[in-house]
Amino acid sequence: MRFKKVVIKVSLLLSCSYLLSSCSECDEGFERKDGEFECTQQTPSSIPDNITTTTTTSTTTTVTTTTTTTVPPGQFSATDTMDVARFASAAVVLSDGKIFVSGGIYGNNTQNSNGAEIYNPQTGTFSSTGSMSISRAYHSATLLPNGKVLVAGGWTFTGVWTALNSAEIFDPQTGTFSNTGSMTAARLYHTATLMPNGKVLVVGGEGAISGLNSAEIYDPQAGTFSATGSMSAGRQLHTATLLPNGKILIAGAQNGGPTLSSAELYDPLSGTFSNTGSMSTARGLHSATLLQNGKVLIASGTENSYINSAEIYDPNLGTFSTTGTLNTARVLHASTLLPNGKVLITGGPSNSTSELYDPQSGTFAVSGSMSTIRYGHGAFLLSNGKVLIFGGESGGGSKLNSAELYH
Repeated sequence: MRFKKVVIKVSLLLSCSYLLSSCSECDEGFERKDGEFECTQQTPSSIPDNITTTTTTSTTTTVTTTTTTTVPPGQFSATDTMDVARFASAAVVLSDGKIFVSGGIYGNNTQNSNGAEIYNPQTGTFSSTGSMSISRAYHSATLLPNGKVLVAGGWTFTGVWTALNSAEIFDPQTGTFSNTGSMTAARLYHTATLMPNGKVLVVGGEGAISGLNSAEIYDPQAGTFSATGSMSAGRQLHTATLLPNGKILIAGAQNGGPTLSSAELYDPLSGTFSNTGSMSTARGLHSATLLQNGKVLIASGTENSYINSAEIYDPNLGTFSTTGTLNTARVLHASTLLPNGKVLITGGPSNSTSELYDPQSGTFAVSGSMSTIRYGHGAFLLSNGKVLIFGGESGGGSKLNSAELYH
């Protein structure tokens, strides 16, 4: 009896293992011919008339597969771009885990924005939201207990640069801004820290003079600012860190004159500042990160040149001590506490690199590099454990609207 070959042609998108399991009519295996797989079935070519026959026809099957790219830990990947390039913007993590970004400089130094946008980690996209009443850069944004955001101070350009004492409230539910009380002094380069009592401490900055030593409190219930105790030294481009004991550590400063190594503590209960230990190195434009053990990592910054040193503040002792040295000296960088307790340090002028600080070993280790040089950018931990890096400047005055994720 002669046999004829019945051919089932299947797209090469299928794997051999899939073909072997899905082609139930084949007993003889597969032969590859002309770029396709052939399944051979032995079927009689002449069959007695009293036997019913079934004719098998040629079939082509196409399977579409989706490839998911996995980014290794410690590396960066691109995400959505912002609607506007932003350098010296102010941002905060909202109660729902989204990132609110406001203002900033988007072109030359006379072009700053009154716009705002929100990054959604679930969709990986930015979307525009309401606009502020005035354009702002070098301002502050602070999440309030009611889920709204206090935006305060900064400067704006109206023919000349003007420091602002105005403030406004962003409501994520409506996507709109509304005016609130004004600060007692115009400020940029200041800090604004939410205290355990739900009020906001605004400290220092530049206004009528460089390096203000004054501070004030915003009360969300009253919608007003009021003066509080003054620091022992004027400060701008300093850091403010809420400690586990409820006090706030104010460290360093660069005031256009001498850079400061001193630090002081604000006590919300007494409304006063008191001196604490001094850093081993004077610095401004540095970063300060509260570690999981309650201590504070002070990293890099500038005095007369960029600094690669770091130190640890111990609130129990009220002292600073040196720790490991960064691999790269940085200024206008960003620091982010990761879920594993390490600290991610990113960027700086002429710098696209990142590194990780390990509190257990007290050392810095090189990590992945960003897609571009960034400084004056934002870096915020997302609920999925990734870090959103956005905006900043890449050098030569080029402002960035791009963003990326650290895995």
